[in-house]
Parts: sequence; C-alpha cells; structure tokens
Amino acid sequence: MTDINADLDWAYRQTRFWIGTKPPLYVCVGQPCPDFLLRQPSHGAMGGIWITAHNPQSQQVADSVNQKAHQSLVCELEKAGHSMTDAWSEDPQGHWPSEVGVFVWGMSVDEGIVWGRAYDQAAVLAVDPQGMSDLVWIT
Repeated sequence: MTDINADLDWAYRQTRFWIGTKPPLYVCVGQPCPDFLLRQPSHGAMGGIWITAHNPQSQQVADSVNQKAHQSLVCELEKAGHSMTDAWSEDPQGHWPSEVGVFVWGMSVDEGIVWGRAYDQAAVLAVDPQGMSDLVWIT
C-alpha cells in the first residue's frame, strides 16, 4: 500500500495527464478541461480512467520493466473489451520522468481501482464526462 504523504499527493496534483486524442489534450487533478467533452468518442459523453502500469507504488523501476508492464496492461484491457486511447503523463517541473499509460473510455472509478490495484499503482485519475478530474488513491 502507498503511504499517501503530502509530497506524493502534491506531485500527482502537479502532473499533466495527457490523452492522445486528435489533437492531444491534458487534464490536471481537480481542474476542469472544457475540451474533453469535444474529444470523446462519437458514441457520447462517457468520461473514464487514466491509468499506467509504470513505476508501481510510485517507485521508479527500469524502463524494460515499465515497458513489459505497459504491454501487459494494454493486452489485458483489450482482452476485456475496453476502448482506450494512448496516454502519457508529464511532470511540468521535470523531477519525474514521463510515464506511458492509457485512457480507458467509460471505465468506472470502481473498475479503475481494480485495474490500478492489479498493476500495483498508487492511484488512478478519474475524469467525468464533462472533463473534471479527480485523483483516486488505491489503498
């Protein structure tokens, strides 16, 4: 389990979580993203979950470990029939390396927690259909 301390919480809240729509857009924790609604798949407003398999429990690991975990996440999400878009995160201060992830359209918070826990993540980012995001700690 992740010890949710103030520094870790602050770091997540400063992160830009990019979604590879055309053109790409980013969401930030607790801030509205008006363009989100316009970039959702044509089958309607749905929101979803931004998730990565990189750096379990916010502890940096080798790139090869991260790549293997990401491939596993994508494969398992595809097998489960989820619709997703490539995604990545960016620390604007450059203290933490960018992480590859996916944005899973229509995934609920509860299911996001299950997937996050399966990939030993500290948190996932939930985005509602209007583009408001919320950090969801996995405890």
